[in-house]
Amino acid sequence: PNTGLVLLHSQSSKVTTNSFTMFELKLPISALSMKREEEEVKRCLLMLMSKEASEEARDLMTAISQSIIENHLYTEIYKTGNQSIIYQMLNTIFNEKIKKLEN
Repeated sequence: PNTGLVLLHSQSSKVTTNSFTMFELKLPISALSMKREEEEVKRCLLMLMSKEASEEARDLMTAISQSIIENHLYTEIYKTGNQSIIYQMLNTIFNEKIKKLEN
């Protein structure tokens, strides 16, 4: 809530490539927050996953979702960061997750 972000995620057999994409909206839109309150949204975070995705791919997507919801610093970066900063943050998240998977 009160982030200016909307997270859309979907899983489908029609998805051929798992992806995480961020869109900067030209004009803000109104959307319901997790608290069911209207909120102005300026960025859309879109996660698409194949139903046939590997467990490792699912784990990485889960790590992204958790970073959006559970880490206030990361939420702020998703909200205001540029492409380079967000790329670096995702790289950190992926490296941490891969290290955990290797252990």
